[in-house]
Amino acid sequence: MRDYDDDDTMERVTGQPGVTFLLFGAPTCPPCRMLRRKIEAWQETHPGIPAVYISVGRYLADAAQHGILSVPAIQVYRDGKLWIERVGTFSLEDVLSAVESIA
Repeated sequence: MRDYDDDDTMERVTGQPGVTFLLFGAPTCPPCRMLRRKIEAWQETHPGIPAVYISVGRYLADAAQHGILSVPAIQVYRDGKLWIERVGTFSLEDVLSAVESIA
């Protein structure tokens, strides 16, 4: 999982062909850190699926433009279109299973 940075735009990150994970989080959010570790572990067996961590503290405007007002939040884009969105308490395993079903 790579970190979203000043050179990124949400359009470029989400507009890729295939599947792209976005994890919106904050350093002070323990569930966000846990989700990041789980997604990174999952990526070891699914290296072709990119994942991007977006710190809402640093990129609040970008997160808000995509409707993210609380963390943790995951958005999964498929061929540039929002496919899955989960906020707060959710099953990461369900999200990963859905992605695996089309990958």
